[in-house]
Amino acid sequence: MKTLKLSFVDVNLDYIGNLLDWLEDAYAVEYDDKNPDFIIHSCFGWEVLRYDAVRVAWLGENLQPDFNVSDYAMGFGRIVFGDRYRRIPLYRWYVSDYESLFDVDRGIQRVSGRDELAQKSRFCTAVVSNSSRGDFFESLVQSISAYRKVDSGGRWQNNVAGPVADKRSFLRDGKFHIAFENSSTQGYITEKIMHAFAAHTIPIYWGAPDVILDFNPKAFINCHLYDSIEAIVERVRELDCDDGAYITMLEEPCFAHGVEPESLNKRKIMEWLCHIFDQPKEQAYRRNRQYSGARYESELSTVFFRPHIQTAKLVVRKLRKYVARYRAR
Repeated sequence: MKTLKLSFVDVNLDYIGNLLDWLEDAYAVEYDDKNPDFIIHSCFGWEVLRYDAVRVAWLGENLQPDFNVSDYAMGFGRIVFGDRYRRIPLYRWYVSDYESLFDVDRGIQRVSGRDELAQKSRFCTAVVSNSSRGDFFESLVQSISAYRKVDSGGRWQNNVAGPVADKRSFLRDGKFHIAFENSSTQGYITEKIMHAFAAHTIPIYWGAPDVILDFNPKAFINCHLYDSIEAIVERVRELDCDDGAYITMLEEPCFAHGVEPESLNKRKIMEWLCHIFDQPKEQAYRRNRQYSGARYESELSTVFFRPHIQTAKLVVRKLRKYVARYRAR
């Protein structure tokens, strides 16, 4: 088993634990914070600039990778960049919830909609702690609540006697779940819609306009397809009043054809990662480390680690412009 000298910086380790488990199954991982061969980083800081290791960006936020800084990246965007990028949306790293969507051995999803409906004790749920979702979200919740109560189990407008301890059980009690992303960008799909599918409830989803490239459009209510909030609420009402239609939607596979997308298969992801880590370090670099690339990194480092020098540069530029205008008079 190959030894992998690895470090992590600028990353929230709470969300990357499953990646660590996968790597430790394939390599003898040696964590080295001083002189790693490879470094996995995210977007929560710029410590990565202090290392000359081969850099792999892991992006769970709605950001695109900077390939002038990173040699490789995995994120949300539907981009192609040789062997340097792979689309692995955040929901894939919630491994237990993700694998509950289908039979892992056969890749087939099985849900008994009639049995699930019989267990529902709530109409619709929401679990939101970030209150800055925007007017559209709040207006939709208010409009659905005007029809029937929305049980809010997060910190935002909580009406169930405090934040829920078991999110999946809470969602599973509801016929519908309002699954809104924090922002709307092509490909940006987090765990929110997947949590609803895993809890066997119907998501009312807003976020990535191209969400149907990941998930079966027959399995959820896609807010992007409706011209108004009233039309969304009417669709919710139709399904609520028609058990047959509701069960049909609930039994739809969340993925197209009811099977796991090959691109998100663990084996395929590990093939890409092993391609990176199995190379000798000097062959694994992809970013430009020469003249223009080195200057780009140097300027970034100055901004984040030596702000006094950056401030001095800005002052000098301003003075030169002032002097030039004065001499031109």
